[in-house]
Amino acid sequence: MTNLPGKIEQTVGDLYGWRTWIEFGFKQAKDELGWADYRVTDYHAIERWWELVMSVATLVALESPAFTGPDPATASSPLLIHPHWDGGPGWKRTLNNLRLLLQPYVCAFLLFPWFRVLPLPHLQAGLADLCALMNTFHPVFPT
Repeated sequence: MTNLPGKIEQTVGDLYGWRTWIEFGFKQAKDELGWADYRVTDYHAIERWWELVMSVATLVALESPAFTGPDPATASSPLLIHPHWDGGPGWKRTLNNLRLLLQPYVCAFLLFPWFRVLPLPHLQAGLADLCALMNTFHPVFPT
């Protein structure tokens, strides 16, 4: 009911008809922003969620053309001779190859504190050479 003069039933009816579409739009926006979930989540759970989201994004990114094969210029790289290097298709292959590239760095940083206790110059030099070799790997970037 209104106290406005004139016949406004049609105008009010038309405006009220928009209500359904506006609520539908708000629901879609709330769903996209994650505001439709009415719950309080602790920080640790939110961190785990974003870790999963970023892991999936990494898996998808690793299947991009940049990581699909070796650069023809580095096709003779000693990295590709490794017995566990897999040149086939698929994200498991890509993750395995990425793990192979990161392992020398992880091992080196785990061993560096021990070199203060027990200096092994040949092992230190070998790890430095291996890390330098890892730095020569460049994925193929599409042009």
